[in-house]
Amino acid sequence: MTFDLMRFILTSDMRLSLLLELFDSEQNVESLKANLNKSHGSVLRGLKELIEKDLVYKSEKSFFLSSTGFLITLNIISMFDNACSIENNADFFKKHCIDNLGNPFFKSLYIWKNGVLIESTRAEFVKTVNVYSEKVSQSNNINVILPVYSKVFINIFIKSLIKNDGTLNLITNEIILDLIKENDVEGIFQKLVSEEKINIFISENDFKVFFTATDVFSSLFLFFDENHFDDGEMLLIEDNIENSLALFDSYRDLIK
Repeated sequence: MTFDLMRFILTSDMRLSLLLELFDSEQNVESLKANLNKSHGSVLRGLKELIEKDLVYKSEKSFFLSSTGFLITLNIISMFDNACSIENNADFFKKHCIDNLGNPFFKSLYIWKNGVLIESTRAEFVKTVNVYSEKVSQSNNINVILPVYSKVFINIFIKSLIKNDGTLNLITNEIILDLIKENDVEGIFQKLVSEEKINIFISENDFKVFFTATDVFSSLFLFFDENHFDDGEMLLIEDNIENSLALFDSYRDLIK
């Protein structure tokens, strides 16, 4: 979408409203007039402008989005959702480092729009990890980007895999994988790898994002700065499962 086309759409409430209305369904002028509470002439004028840009087509009795109009409207909705996600979680993002999260993360910011912030406190200093552990224990299909070594988190994954006979797709780097192997005293981790319960994907990108997407939930831990991981705050979502799994796949595709 070019800048001029974006400006053309966003500088007119009518044009934008028409695209959003037609995104859901094909409609006639009377329906659009009623839904938007606009005059007949204003609706027709807006439709004419969109038709001239090949964003809307007219059938015998109604109007509908062209394929270009559909894709552009979808991008606009995603852009609005991304902005809403940032606004809803402003404090979380402000206090953490977002310099090296990767392009897939920023393209999918909208999935965190309804995120719930889980915080540890002095009274419950492991609350966040406990909530994370509980959610992982309910999951069968676990997908994780692991940017830091933690025996606690590794044990959480292993317990869930054994309990639920599940699978773990793990994106990490060579250094962290070596630490996992060095501390795998009982050989349980390696056994699960050999049984194909754990699939490992080695990334050369040093992403500073601890992202988990499962069939039950998704979560996000970040770093305070380049070297200090924050396990005291976590964004948690229990919707957008499909989009969260797609985000993980986008990171995995960078490795192939």
